[in-house]
Amino acid sequence: MPDIESPAPAEPAAAVVRLVLASESRIAGSVMEELFAVRARFLAAQDSKDVHAAVLHSSGWFVIWIEGPEQGVEAVMRRSMRDPRHAQQRIIHRSRGRRNLTDRLTLATTHGADRPVDFALRIRAVELAAPQLSATEIWERLSAPWTLGAADASVEGAFGAIALMGSDENSSIEVLRRLADRFSSRVVYQRFASDKPNSRDVGAAYVDIAMMGGLSTRVLALSRKALAYRMVRESLARVQSVVLMLGSRPAPAVEMASSVVVLANAGMPLRSVQLVADDSVAVASVCEYLRTGLRQPVPVEAVSMPQPFLVDFIAEVASRHQA
Repeated sequence: MPDIESPAPAEPAAAVVRLVLASESRIAGSVMEELFAVRARFLAAQDSKDVHAAVLHSSGWFVIWIEGPEQGVEAVMRRSMRDPRHAQQRIIHRSRGRRNLTDRLTLATTHGADRPVDFALRIRAVELAAPQLSATEIWERLSAPWTLGAADASVEGAFGAIALMGSDENSSIEVLRRLADRFSSRVVYQRFASDKPNSRDVGAAYVDIAMMGGLSTRVLALSRKALAYRMVRESLARVQSVVLMLGSRPAPAVEMASSVVVLANAGMPLRSVQLVADDSVAVASVCEYLRTGLRQPVPVEAVSMPQPFLVDFIAEVASRHQA
């Protein structure tokens, strides 16, 4: 059975330098192609071979998270400061402790969340709160910012989340767009790439919705390819429910279910799994896979529903979890 990569065992605790940098972007062309060039240079450098990093491009800004031996981290920072693609670079976090980045390099882009001035306010809010924030918390706030409320809000609240997956990757994005239209929200698109030379990028998206009674939640559209990235999986810590649009083919439906099993068994606090399908064979196959694969029992609900009603259904699922 195909499956996403299982989480690697935790590394032994070892002190490393953790640095987060922010700079204005001077990229004029394709962002991902420039990030692939950054990847090639990073992997070729010998003076920082023990350094792990994550590079984000969002709203005309770079955020670079670096961890490793002090000499290697300083080498990466110096190269970045000399890079003409960066301007006005500054340190927004520095600490020493356990390594958090398990992959050698992750590339990420976010599109649609902010204007450059809004993202600058987010960076400033992070700087002001930096003594209380870890590098991981800073990355979460800047790489997938909460879009409801002021951009300079220092506290975003403990919002819940729903993950939406489909056998056809485009189907989940289409539902997400309709959800955004219904709630007058913005779809935020993300791209991710790994440290594997010559590998390409994969996409994900999310929308933050405010419902009646002051309730709010985040809905993420994900693919199995995106779930192969550790940072994507770690961003699902708030997910309480998964909605699987199974389609009519049992094999891809069970592949999606295998992703849910891995994530739930790794600690994602699932409260329910919703199966949307007309095909009884696909539903039966997925139910059996979840029943035998999940270490903890999770309620599974199967519904037959036309696509136009999916937006109302997802809003209902969100309101249940906020109650």
